[in-house]
Amino acid sequence: MNMKSVKMHTLEKLENEYWGAPNYPSHLVTTMYKIRTIPLNQLTTEHLRMAIGQRMSLQYLVPLAIDKLEENPLAEGNMYEGDLLFNILTRTPEEYWKQNKGTTISICNIAKQAEKRLSEKNEMDKDEVDGEILIAVKTFLEMYQ
Repeated sequence: MNMKSVKMHTLEKLENEYWGAPNYPSHLVTTMYKIRTIPLNQLTTEHLRMAIGQRMSLQYLVPLAIDKLEENPLAEGNMYEGDLLFNILTRTPEEYWKQNKGTTISICNIAKQAEKRLSEKNEMDKDEVDGEILIAVKTFLEMYQ
């Protein structure tokens, strides 16, 4: 199945795994269950940020996140500018990157773009989160570049 046709399906369909109703009423749990029922091409940056943060279905969601990050390396869910990139860099396990070399190259290129944009920010506009993203970028690039 090519990526275009994959995007038309839900995680439930692609993984042939149906979770049913959430077993705990927290926002995170109910959102993770909901994400599994949404066609991939309809997932938002926030959906991707949350699911990748939970290390859910990375083989499908990381490539989608990369598509969004190629448009804007500091794409933002509901937390802060760059939250999607930060979750990918800090929450995706090392074995994923070792098994997906092409994806690793793509995220390294995106990380360099984000580093450049954050470094060019006016000192008055920088905040603590920008510093955390820069640390995550530098650590990732040292490991995988």
